[in-house]
Amino acid sequence: MKHLIFITCLLAQAKIAYCQPAKLVGSKGLELCVAATKTTSLIFPSFIRHIDRGSSNVLVQQVAGSESILLVKANAPYVGETSLSVVCANNKVYSFSVGYDSSPAALVYNIQEKVEITDSASRSGVAPGFVNSLQLSFYLNGLLFSPRNIKSTHDRGWGLKVELKGIYVVDNVIFLKVACHNTSSINYKIAELRFSIKDAVRTKRTAMQEIEVTPIGISAKPETIQAGANQAFVAAFETFTIPNRRYLSIQLRETKGGRNLQLRIPNRKLIRAEQLKHD
Repeated sequence: MKHLIFITCLLAQAKIAYCQPAKLVGSKGLELCVAATKTTSLIFPSFIRHIDRGSSNVLVQQVAGSESILLVKANAPYVGETSLSVVCANNKVYSFSVGYDSSPAALVYNIQEKVEITDSASRSGVAPGFVNSLQLSFYLNGLLFSPRNIKSTHDRGWGLKVELKGIYVVDNVIFLKVACHNTSSINYKIAELRFSIKDAVRTKRTAMQEIEVTPIGISAKPETIQAGANQAFVAAFETFTIPNRRYLSIQLRETKGGRNLQLRIPNRKLIRAEQLKHD
């Protein structure tokens, strides 16, 4: 129910903004998780004029000399949710539903994050069930703030960790939320982000088969994970399932380095995707 209300709010604003000639720069009712021992940074597209907290559970502070950046953290661990509203100089109001999480998926959010819509998605009208790419972009950005709904799917090494945080489906579109963590002292520059279906087992007489899967959209596409930083992204695909003895592979290859990571997602997890609805 929480996700349904959240997505309905996003779509309502998408439909209103689609009729306006001005650039879309806001979203409504985004879900945000904060911790008591970690600071979350929100980067807005315009100067912050007013801040309203729903309760004292959340602490906020503007950055001196950077009037568009807001630092947010929890006063202490708490149960439930509170609200946070920010009014910017562009006359936009940004509203957040803020919950507590001791390990947030990301600590830096660009509220006006660009979304990459692939050419194939544009030519096909994005996907059956979607009116336009604008609605797709709202799902991609909005799900960045959604809580985890899946566990035990990750890869780690060399001070790096990549993990699957959520699987969602809306009509004929499936969304995968992935979080990257860099606890090393060296930046992780990504040379390639690749999605493909691979054989789970290869016999000696059979060549490994790999089928590339192209997303129809991706938000906050990672290029560099700074040392000590976290970053999340959401990728959207037309719905698919995986044959037996195969898995969906999400690979991250490092530029001029050997710190390569891979997520292996079996079909049994894809078919348990959380179903969302839109009007």
